[in-house]
Amino acid sequence: MLRLAKSGPRPMVDLRQIEVRPDVTYEERPIAIVDRAIQTLRNREIPKVLIRWQHHGTEGLTWELESTMRERYPHLFHDMDDSSDPRGYRR
Repeated sequence: MLRLAKSGPRPMVDLRQIEVRPDVTYEERPIAIVDRAIQTLRNREIPKVLIRWQHHGTEGLTWELESTMRERYPHLFHDMDDSSDPRGYRR
């Protein structure tokens, strides 16, 4: 039997904090790397990072390719490169 789902309160976003462009878009910026993992396929391993985005709470965490994030946002990796455990991955 199907039941009607009850939705909770929607999170409110303060629009004054978001820089909206004239074409009504905005740039989503990463704030921090929350976790690292390696996705194992048959023949290779793919390093991924869990990213926290600027205008999202915990719902806004996404897994991204580490190589892409290093290329676009190298400032996120400065703290990790200085750590004593360079392979801080989990499998």
